[in-house]
Amino acid sequence: MIVIGVALYEEIEMRKKYSEEYMDYYKKTPLMIPLPKLLSDIITAPSGLIIKGLPRSKRDIAIVLTVYTIIPIALSFILINVFNL
Repeated sequence: MIVIGVALYEEIEMRKKYSEEYMDYYKKTPLMIPLPKLLSDIITAPSGLIIKGLPRSKRDIAIVLTVYTIIPIALSFILINVFNL
């Protein structure tokens, strides 16, 4: 989660510094791992719904990291309790 937080913070700084040039680059380049577009859209959907787009502040990054920490914990809880794993 720390690596993701740092990467998101660096993206904010790059957008501030290079604006349109960086956005063109951002649209063509994956964040960390090259994934098919559909899978990437599914993975980024929760943060897009909560903060309405890309993180713009440290607060947004904290929200995204919190959501992506809660999701696996909730899924683990469900799997353990529903399927008795």
